[in-house]
Amino acid sequence: MEQNLRGSLYLLTKELRSAGYNPQQTPTDSSVPTTNFRFVTSFPAPNNLFTVDYTTAHSLVAFTLDSDGNGTIASAPNNNEQIAYRFNNAQKTLERFNDITHQWEIASSNIDAVYFTYFDQSKNITTNPTTIEYVEISLLARTGKPDSKYTNTHVYTNKEGVNLCPACVGDHYHRRLLTTTIQIRNKLVTAS
Repeated sequence: MEQNLRGSLYLLTKELRSAGYNPQQTPTDSSVPTTNFRFVTSFPAPNNLFTVDYTTAHSLVAFTLDSDGNGTIASAPNNNEQIAYRFNNAQKTLERFNDITHQWEIASSNIDAVYFTYFDQSKNITTNPTTIEYVEISLLARTGKPDSKYTNTHVYTNKEGVNLCPACVGDHYHRRLLTTTIQIRNKLVTAS
C-alpha cells in the first residue's frame, strides 16, 4: 500500500509540475501562443472524449505541454503532450489518459480517493484553469484485502476539510492518506 501510494503521488507530481512546458515561450516574447498549453478543459480531436469542469470535477485534471518543442500540441506516438488523470470510483483506481490509444489506463489500484484543489498565485482557491499556479493533491490508498480484525474509524479529509471517503468509516481496510501541494513551474505568458 505504501509503495503504491508513493509511486502514484510521484508520477502525478512529476507530470503536473511540467504542465504548460513550452520551450519556445519566454516572458519577453508575447508572440508565442500560450492558449494551448497548461491546464485545459478538453483536448483536441481525437482525444476530445471528456471535459473537465474545474468548479465541480475534483478527481479529474487535464493539462498539456510541448514535450517535443515544436510549438504545437500533438497526439503522435511518444509525444505525451496531452495528459489527464482521473479517479475511477467504481474500479478504485487512479487512471491516466493515453493520448495515443485514446483510452484510460490504470496508473494505480486500491485507491479510495483522489482530490485536486487548485490555487492561484495568491494561494486562493481557484476554479479558473488559466489562473492555476498551485495544485494540492490528496491521494488515499488502501490495502488490497480487508482485515477482519480491524474496523476503520478514521475520517479522511484534505487540508480544506473535505471528507474524501465517507463510505470508508466502518469497513475493514487499512488506509494511508498523502497530501502534497506543488507549484506549477511554467508560467502563463499573455500578450501585453
